[in-house]
Amino acid sequence: MNILIPHSWLKEFVKTEATPETIAEKLSLCSLSVEKLHQRGGETVYEIEVTPNRYDTLSVLGVAREVAATLPCFDTKAELINPEVEDHLKAAESRRNLLEVDISNPELCPRFAAIVLDNVEIKPSPKIIQDRLKMCGIRALNNVVDVSNYLMLELGQPMHIFDFDKLGGTSNVAAPFYGAQREAAQSAAATKKEIILRESKKGERLTTLDGIERKMPKGAIVIESGSQLIDLCGIMGGKNSEVDENTQRILLFIQIYDSVRTRQTSQELALRTEASARFERGIDPAGILPAMNRAVGMLKENAKAKVASRLVDINNEEWQPHQVEFELPEVERLLGVRLEREEIIKILKSLGFEITVRNSGLQIPTINAKVPSWRDQDITIPADLIEEIARLYGYHNLPNLMPKGAIPTTPREKKFYWEDKAKDFLKHQGFYEVYNYSFVSEEQLIDFGLDPQKAIKVKNPLNKDSEYLRPSLLPSLMQNLDENKSRADEIGLFELERVHLPQKGKELPKENFRLTGTVYHKLQTTNYELFYVIKGIVEGLLKELGIKGITFEPNAQNPLTATLTHPPGVLGTIEVEKSIITFDLDFDAITKLTSDKKTFEPIPEYPPIIEDLSLILPPKTFIAKVIGLIKKQSDLIKNIELIDCYPEKGSVTLRLTYRHISRTLTDEEVAQVRQKIAGALRKNLKAQVRTG
Repeated sequence: MNILIPHSWLKEFVKTEATPETIAEKLSLCSLSVEKLHQRGGETVYEIEVTPNRYDTLSVLGVAREVAATLPCFDTKAELINPEVEDHLKAAESRRNLLEVDISNPELCPRFAAIVLDNVEIKPSPKIIQDRLKMCGIRALNNVVDVSNYLMLELGQPMHIFDFDKLGGTSNVAAPFYGAQREAAQSAAATKKEIILRESKKGERLTTLDGIERKMPKGAIVIESGSQLIDLCGIMGGKNSEVDENTQRILLFIQIYDSVRTRQTSQELALRTEASARFERGIDPAGILPAMNRAVGMLKENAKAKVASRLVDINNEEWQPHQVEFELPEVERLLGVRLEREEIIKILKSLGFEITVRNSGLQIPTINAKVPSWRDQDITIPADLIEEIARLYGYHNLPNLMPKGAIPTTPREKKFYWEDKAKDFLKHQGFYEVYNYSFVSEEQLIDFGLDPQKAIKVKNPLNKDSEYLRPSLLPSLMQNLDENKSRADEIGLFELERVHLPQKGKELPKENFRLTGTVYHKLQTTNYELFYVIKGIVEGLLKELGIKGITFEPNAQNPLTATLTHPPGVLGTIEVEKSIITFDLDFDAITKLTSDKKTFEPIPEYPPIIEDLSLILPPKTFIAKVIGLIKKQSDLIKNIELIDCYPEKGSVTLRLTYRHISRTLTDEEVAQVRQKIAGALRKNLKAQVRTG
């Protein structure tokens, strides 16, 4: 995420003579990356990239802390300025409570602070505020709303301002009243308001400040007042409670929300705002009341506001600073350079850490750092602290040495080995590998006979072509085939990737690795021939992966479909249109059965006896069943091949190879096996052995 900060605004928090160019260069070397310097209205504006972990720098104050710590490392003077602010909240102690707050689940909102101000005069903001907001990419609205945006950019504390008289269904005091009439009207309207912070119910609606009616997902953090939603917390307020030209009393509140839930809601609604970008990363817990005090002061100055209520401050999660410590030699071990203790302490103190030094039980100097509130979520382990030392010392100052000794190796993940082996096999069979998105459209699912209700629908798809996570690789593969089959007479495509299947009662889908392929043949090739080609390729693939005992179970309803019963995967062959056959394998199941162990089989010492067996079969008898039945009759049968097949006559010829491991077979032994085969075929399949 990139932010914009005017140089004059930064100088209000950092005392330095450094030029913008110098600040940009040094900051980029040791801290935040300054992407560009813009010239706007005669002033330099920094465009700074902020990484997700550095939520503390999403403000002028946060960047100022970094500048004040970085410049002295380059012998450039810089001092952080903490402007003194009058205590504007003290007046709230004598006011009555005008707001009741009910937080249904404390985990939704760890901290909630609010205050009511009256006597507000709505008008344009001072020019400096308007100009700075514009330079930062935010449109100025009025002297009240602009305060919340201005302080969000300055202090990193998102805040929201409601028209207090619009809460709870109470209408606003009409603007034409003046003097005693106005005071009487305000007094009558000065009843206590109640707001409820809770999780949204699925289907609830709220028209947000941008004028768009939004359907709430289940579990979003919302605020209700007077039986209507008034705020989509952490993202955008409601239109029904916005400040307008008639506003005279306002409710100002600053809070911390559950960052994960805020992120989820923002993603589900595809609604990103400056506030949500900060809430989902983290908020300084110790900065709530200082930001509130600063906001009240600005509203008093710019809008003549007066404190009208007590301060509501609900602290559901008491923040306490935590400490991280490390032994001094650890710095040299991780960075490869020895730093003096005083230099390490100086660096950490410049970043706001409170430092104490002690000796461990082994008399090793140990540094203990109390983490400041604005780095609370970012600094948790010793390596985090040493990283802070490294960046301010300067990565460019660390020794640049080639590693010595043997290059470390890590064993390769076994699954990747089998993936490559499968891909290499299919490549040598003439297949091309394809890569597709994990999303498909509803139309693709329906066209392929898949029920969209049984697929996982994406809540915020980019377009209609990406509405569902694909439960099968076949729809995408068939689209690839349609787009390319006009370019060649024969095409083989495959994809090895995950599919996503819903799991009942579970939030996350089941991810199943599939190997799916399809073959198109434009030439005069029968579907039967194509089927056996694909079947042979799959059998060859499984044998290449070291899997034995491959068995196919034919489908009695469709002779062009077979199920792979061993190993436990699925081979599906589907006639999408003429001359197109597909296969689909459960690769997760296959990789559990793979083996790269080879078994030596010596050349047989004794000759085989080979004979052809011609059979007359009943209609719709599968050859696989015939071969399987014959193999069961004797261990002497070592191989069976299909020689001829005439389906219209029900005639097939099989070539049988007999062999004994320790002696030469006799004709009588083979004849006995032949008779046993004939009897089994006659009894189980009603098949006849042709004798002439």
